[in-house]
Amino acid sequence: MALTENLELPLGAPLPDFALKDACTGKVFNTKNLMGNHGLLLMVICNHCPYVKHIIEKLTDIANEYLERGIGMAAISGNDATKYPEDSPENMKKMAERLGFKFPLFI
Repeated sequence: MALTENLELPLGAPLPDFALKDACTGKVFNTKNLMGNHGLLLMVICNHCPYVKHIIEKLTDIANEYLERGIGMAAISGNDATKYPEDSPENMKKMAERLGFKFPLFI
């Protein structure tokens, strides 16, 4: 097993700085411009997960609604598209566009 650094943060720790590109728009988001007035919800999703498949439409509705209420929203998928072709960047982008994500999707 490869050595993997664990960056476990204590509860209440500030969000580490990062910058990631939205798969749909190409716009770069960072810690500061993602954070809403009332916090940030970062969702870990993918196309092949049965749990995500079950809730993704309602989750999208809720996320889009809460974005308008001042909670920053973003989704991220870091799956191996070779093992899970459904989770390729192209397929994740298609899902985000089909569902009308108003928040960034990072791949």
